[in-house]
Amino acid sequence: MVAVPVAVLCLIALGLLTLFDGDLVSYVRVTHQAESELSYPGAILVRNRAMGSHTDAFFGTYYPAFTSSILRTDASADTIREWYRMRLTTDGWTDEGDGTSYNRPGQHIRLFFFVGHSFYGYAFGFDCGGHNNCDTQFPPA
Repeated sequence: MVAVPVAVLCLIALGLLTLFDGDLVSYVRVTHQAESELSYPGAILVRNRAMGSHTDAFFGTYYPAFTSSILRTDASADTIREWYRMRLTTDGWTDEGDGTSYNRPGQHIRLFFFVGHSFYGYAFGFDCGGHNNCDTQFPPA
């Protein structure tokens, strides 16, 4: 009689754990940073994705933890870029000079704009952390 409830609880726990992509600790670390949910005021979240750091078993490529979001707003790309620039540089982030990429030790932020649409993308994640064979595309595909 006890085996059935225990088996059901184990199946539930297994189901929840498979919802996480990558290392659970880095997943929690990246999703609990204030910058993981930073969005232009009034923008509506369309999609969010988060992934913990992981190493590809076949090729050995390391992928850092990150979050990415697609948001919708009527604001212009220039207005959105300026809002992020002011907000992030005030918080100690370094503008990489293109108005879409920011960094501080161990962390990156990148903005993406979709031409002809009122959507933009926002990604926050960690860097390679000294891993030699690291995917430098941010966020990882």
